[in-house]
Amino acid sequence: MPAARLLDLTRLVSRLGRGALTGVDRVELAYLDHFIAGDAHQGLPLFGLVRTAWGHLLLDGRGAAGVAALAHGQQPLRRASGIARLLGRKDP
Repeated sequence: MPAARLLDLTRLVSRLGRGALTGVDRVELAYLDHFIAGDAHQGLPLFGLVRTAWGHLLLDGRGAAGVAALAHGQQPLRRASGIARLLGRKDP
């Protein structure tokens, strides 16, 4: 049995706020939901990895669950910060 799970969430995060999820995005979200349930029921730590234009971001289980909540529309997307808007969108 694995000691922890790591899921690359870069694509899913890049699609947030851009309309309906594609098939690939829905599959990634299904994996994320499955791993969140496994974390809760099996005690396996879950981590999410997001590649950004400024480097990599490592999310813990709560952060990964937050991404899932955003993707499911359970939490609204907030407006980007002023500095993020000044720097402009940089796709990973």
